[in-house]
Amino acid sequence: MSLFLESSTLEIDHTWYQFFNVRRFLVVYLSGVLTVFSFRMAKILMRIFMLTPQEFGIDLFDESQCDLSLSEAIGDSRVPLVRALAFRYLLSISQGQDPDSKDKRKKIFSLNPAGDVPAEWRTVSCDCLGVIEEFSAKLESLREIAVQKGKWSDDVVPVLPRHLAMQAMRKKAHREELTEKRKAMNPLERLSFELRQLASKMPWLMYIFDCEKENQFLRLTRDCQVMLFAVRVLSCLVSCSILEDRFGVVQRDIPMILATLNTLKDKLVALRRVSPPCAGFAVYVQRSLLRIWLSFPDSYGADGLRHFS
Repeated sequence: MSLFLESSTLEIDHTWYQFFNVRRFLVVYLSGVLTVFSFRMAKILMRIFMLTPQEFGIDLFDESQCDLSLSEAIGDSRVPLVRALAFRYLLSISQGQDPDSKDKRKKIFSLNPAGDVPAEWRTVSCDCLGVIEEFSAKLESLREIAVQKGKWSDDVVPVLPRHLAMQAMRKKAHREELTEKRKAMNPLERLSFELRQLASKMPWLMYIFDCEKENQFLRLTRDCQVMLFAVRVLSCLVSCSILEDRFGVVQRDIPMILATLNTLKDKLVALRRVSPPCAGFAVYVQRSLLRIWLSFPDSYGADGLRHFS
């Protein structure tokens, strides 16, 4: 009887041990997490694979085409990848020199049968300007954070394309400035500074420590590819229109395009101290403005050169 009780007790203890086996729990948990992660990653990669070769129709309002139209893709804010691919495809049309790109630009610049501005150009310009104005509004919403940090710059200075050649020098000067700051800090200040530097490189840490407001600059500047595509598309289409726009459908919108791009450039320059990438984006916008001005020197008026001096 005693042997039976002892064996029963050992069996019960073994059962409870297996039930609370931490190693087995971790194996099962990690296996489940990795399985779900692998499935989601495979789904994302499959979507990228299926969308990458997609070419969007240039007939913006052709409901009979089976493919996704360009206007629908540009306005699709639910799937950022589709929108980015649409702008990239539009960029290839605007700056391509092959006959196919020229034919599609010719259709964009052509008049409607009624003789008014074509729906293609109106849609492309409105979508690009809408993306730029949306990004500009986000920059304006971050002004309060920049003022609180004491890094808002009201002195708007012209940004010249030649600053691109000085990018390496700016990075070197920035590293030297950080080195001097580290030398002047005490151990506690140094620890806090290094933690902020680490958090800026890993945005997910901001959410863990509830610093999402401080991370808005980083998230905004990393999510600006569509805006850069839109700026380049407008400048390339305006530049090509000098030879290909026989009806002048682009020239009437040049003042509005220039005003929007100049406003964006000024805001990027004002935020350059808070977010260093803004200086590079301002140079990018400035080069697009220069491309437009070289195509239409009279578009800036008598004082046009002051924007580039």
